[in-house]
Amino acid sequence: MVFSSKQQLKKAICIPIRQQQRWATAFRWWSSLGRIVGKALYEGILLEYNFAPLFVSKLVGRYAFLDELSSLDVELYRNLMYLKHYEGTHQSSHWTSQSQRSTGEHSIVELRPGGSHIAVTNENKLQYIHAVADYKLNRQMQQWWRRSSGASRT
Repeated sequence: MVFSSKQQLKKAICIPIRQQQRWATAFRWWSSLGRIVGKALYEGILLEYNFAPLFVSKLVGRYAFLDELSSLDVELYRNLMYLKHYEGTHQSSHWTSQSQRSTGEHSIVELRPGGSHIAVTNENKLQYIHAVADYKLNRQMQQWWRRSSGASRT
C-alpha cells in the first residue's frame, strides 16, 4: 500500500488501534452486563427489562438457532431466508463467511472443512444456511458469551 503523505500513513496505522480500543471497551461493558444479570439471577431479583431472545438463550447456556438470528442481524436473516426460497443457481457462493477481528482486519472463515472449495447448490443450501447461522450465533460470539457468564477467566 502506497501513502501519499505522512498523514495518510498515520491514519492507516491508527485506525486498527482505535478499533481495538473500542472492542476492549465493548468487552468490558459486556462483561459487566453479564455480571449484573448473573448476580440478579443468583439473588432471585426480578429484572424488569426486555432482553433479546438471543441474549436470554445464551445467558441460560442454550444453543442458538436460525430463528434467533433475526434479533442479531435482520439483514443477514432476510438474505438467508431469500436464499432458502430461491430456486435459481447460486453463482460464486461457497461455504465461507467473512469475519472482522478485534484489530479491524477482515478474514475469511470456512464454515466447514474445505468450505472455500465447496459451492452452494440447491441440494446443500439448507445446510449452508444453518452453518452461517451457527457461525454467527454460536462460534463467532463464543468469546462474548463466555465473558458475560464469567467463564473465561484466565
